[in-house]
Amino acid sequence: MTQSTPDITALCEDTSVQRLRILLRPYVGRFFVVFLTLLVLAGVNMAVPLCIKLLIDDIFPNTNWQLLWFTLVGLLLCYLARNILYFYSKTAAVQIGENICFSLRNRLFDRMQHMTLRYYRQTRPGQMSGRVMDDSFLIQSFIQDELPKLMLASCMFLGLVAVLYAVNWQLALAATIVLPL
Repeated sequence: MTQSTPDITALCEDTSVQRLRILLRPYVGRFFVVFLTLLVLAGVNMAVPLCIKLLIDDIFPNTNWQLLWFTLVGLLLCYLARNILYFYSKTAAVQIGENICFSLRNRLFDRMQHMTLRYYRQTRPGQMSGRVMDDSFLIQSFIQDELPKLMLASCMFLGLVAVLYAVNWQLALAATIVLPL
């Protein structure tokens, strides 16, 4: 009997993937709001170097002091907006992570209530509770910390590539061809 390799559709039909979808489904709207906030945050982060470029290229060589004040106010507003957007996205991500872990722990507790006594005799209580807490903490920390960082880095990367193509598409094409290497 030969064993065939599973295809992608079979992996998507796996019960663990379905359970994860069910667990994340109530929070899709909140994830989208966090993504939009991080998208705006990436734009604000890219505006700061533009203001500094304006300072170096236009204001100081031409001694345009009126434009200096507008640029400084713009920088101040960029830093203020960046902190507010980061605070909101972090707070929303923490709330999502806590809610998901709370529902996950409740499901695990309900599942553990239906286990047989034989299972509890074979498994140490500390091992069981430690695994539940460790696994749910890893999921929570991924949702709260790593997922927003990954989303922000992706938005910044795509935004910078778009700016590169807008400024000089020939140089950007050469850079993006060499970039994967």
